[in-house]
Amino acid sequence: AEKLTAAFAHEVGTPLNLVNGHLQLLLGQPGLHDRTRDRLEVITSQIKRVGDIVRRLLDMTRRPQLNQEAVQLPDLIEDLQRLWTPTLAAHHVSFELAADSAIRLFVDRKQMEQLFINLVNNAVDAMPEGGSIRLTVDQDPEAGEAPGRWRFTLEDSGTGIPPEILPKIFKPMFTTKPEGKGTGLGLSICREIVRNHGGEIRM
Repeated sequence: AEKLTAAFAHEVGTPLNLVNGHLQLLLGQPGLHDRTRDRLEVITSQIKRVGDIVRRLLDMTRRPQLNQEAVQLPDLIEDLQRLWTPTLAAHHVSFELAADSAIRLFVDRKQMEQLFINLVNNAVDAMPEGGSIRLTVDQDPEAGEAPGRWRFTLEDSGTGIPPEILPKIFKPMFTTKPEGKGTGLGLSICREIVRNHGGEIRM
């Protein structure tokens, strides 16, 4: 698995570096419209995110320490919405959050961002005609007396998953998407992130 991951990182890293180089040239051009500059900077930040994801994928094979910190849930969601709002708008998908604004998490923020972006992107792919996504956060009913354990429920109005496929969805390299449209890594990475935080993910 580690050799496969390293090969994947190399294959992805090379074109990413080339694309980033061209973006830096574009950003250096004089007279750029402010809106164009903003969009190029968003693209640059997302290329950096992809690079971080590739490095994190390598790190996951080595079980790294989490960089956990106190994170206010509204702040995390606000940052996420800034990233995924253009994608949701383009696919006519609405997003709703149902959560107490006082919720504070102790998590690796970057891994949480990766977790929710993966899940939301999957939901969008399941709604080709548009739809809705709802994220509910409440006290984990299975936590007993353990404080600070939260249950996140992400629901969408998409096509759903056939029962015979459900046992396979978290396996690395498993995907129902056409060739070239998915790596089969998204949900397996989500499971690793959740487990690294001492939680469990279920469909």
